[in-house]
Amino acid sequence: MAGGGSSLWLATVIGILAGMASISLALLIAAFVTNERQAGSLSGMVAVPMAFLAGAFMPLPKEAIGQFNGRTYQVYDVLPWTHAVSALRSVLTYGSGLSGDVVFEIRSLIILTLILFVVGVVAFSRVRLRAEG
Repeated sequence: MAGGGSSLWLATVIGILAGMASISLALLIAAFVTNERQAGSLSGMVAVPMAFLAGAFMPLPKEAIGQFNGRTYQVYDVLPWTHAVSALRSVLTYGSGLSGDVVFEIRSLIILTLILFVVGVVAFSRVRLRAEG
């Protein structure tokens, strides 16, 4: 049987991390819009292609950009959601638990989420929180 209670908890943690990445992206989008209508339109224009590029709907073709430490990296690996989808698929479908691949995906998800958060905070503070004068 794939999954189980421990897999559900691990999937919840992965989902929370993916949600934090989404909030970081929303902060970045909020830095460059002026009203709610623009935010809604731009969010949809960004979220749908990213869902496809993350591999949430269908498997992605192999587009390797290089190898490092015995692991092949692809173009899609710059998106935190790619790692979230891969980790969730491993945990929920295959019952992998905290195997080496899942730990790598979670670590990559955390690092990319932190980078996206820092970029979002810097952009928001420079564009929205600057002193007008």
